[in-house]
Amino acid sequence: MVTKINPAYDITLPRAFSGKSVTELLVDFNVDATLGADVDGAITKALQTIQNTATILMVSDLTGTGQLMSVFVEGDFPTDTYDGTNSETYATFLTSELVALGATAGTVANPIDLTGAVVTAPLVYQADQTNT
Repeated sequence: MVTKINPAYDITLPRAFSGKSVTELLVDFNVDATLGADVDGAITKALQTIQNTATILMVSDLTGTGQLMSVFVEGDFPTDTYDGTNSETYATFLTSELVALGATAGTVANPIDLTGAVVTAPLVYQADQTNT
């Protein structure tokens, strides 16, 4: 006979059930980015920029007045030297990367100004957090 033992999970903490930690990124484009949703548009460029350093698991629709998007990435990203120079949070690093896409990111027909973009990481869902 096999006895199954379930760990005592800490129900007060956010938790990922995938066996891997998941970080939620809130991307605030600070402009209505709905026109940037076309092929090779500003949203695609922003997601490609995030994908350069993380595996994207899920992306929300644009919310608010078209300026907010949640992006869930695999992993937990502590403060580090992501750009190779200064120590910063992953969200701060991504903010600088998105801002660097410039005032005319995306297609010529529908450029979006990403110089005001801000990324925050409001939540990390830890893999298999337990009370042990």
